[in-house]
Amino acid sequence: MLSLEEIKEWADSIETQSISKLAKFCHKRSRIGHGAVIEVVFADGVNEYRVWIFRELNIIYVDAFHQGVESDFKLFRGPINRHSLESISGILRRSV
Repeated sequence: MLSLEEIKEWADSIETQSISKLAKFCHKRSRIGHGAVIEVVFADGVNEYRVWIFRELNIIYVDAFHQGVESDFKLFRGPINRHSLESISGILRRSV
């Protein structure tokens, strides 16, 4: 399992490798099951990419929100590991 520091370093690296800026990084308690969730938000002015990391469930979700569009779609869902973060990095770099 990745540590909070490793996830933060990954988020910082995305900001340096793409035009998306790190808009939010927080670690907060979830209402559902009272577990913790890490929320990372990248924004490029028109698009916003939200990464939710549920450590207790070993799941990462990535959604995209496009300005002026009501719907969102899942870009990624997988386990919390280095390979998942690399896959998400590739998605974020290509989506620019």
